[in-house]
Amino acid sequence: MRNIFFDITTKEGELTKITGLKMTEFESLDNQFSKRWTSYFKQNTLDGQPRLRQSSSRKNNIFSTGREALLFGLIYLKNDIPQEHIAKQYGIDQPKASRYLNLICNLLRQSVEKRRVLPTKKQQWLYKQLNQ
Repeated sequence: MRNIFFDITTKEGELTKITGLKMTEFESLDNQFSKRWTSYFKQNTLDGQPRLRQSSSRKNNIFSTGREALLFGLIYLKNDIPQEHIAKQYGIDQPKASRYLNLICNLLRQSVEKRRVLPTKKQQWLYKQLNQ
């Protein structure tokens, strides 16, 4: 799978158009989110089951980094895209997209609940989207 994040960030303003965040805002949020993403997958599977052995990076992972998962979640939240459509873009089925989006939203909620990582209006918007 090509690196969607790279494609978006090489074009001026593309990230802002599809996520509503400037690169510096995205990076601030990613700093909190990616820690939680990595920690989650060290201990659990996508379905929340405890890992029986240490996780390793697999070639067929949908997201090679937490940053890519964050982008997936923000695109979905900002653009109100049907899960079937965003799933197709990433080459997965809708049930798997739903499981990823649930996890991403939970980790995003944790990332913004107790600390201000975005400008106030954007943080309020994101928190509202996550709690609908």
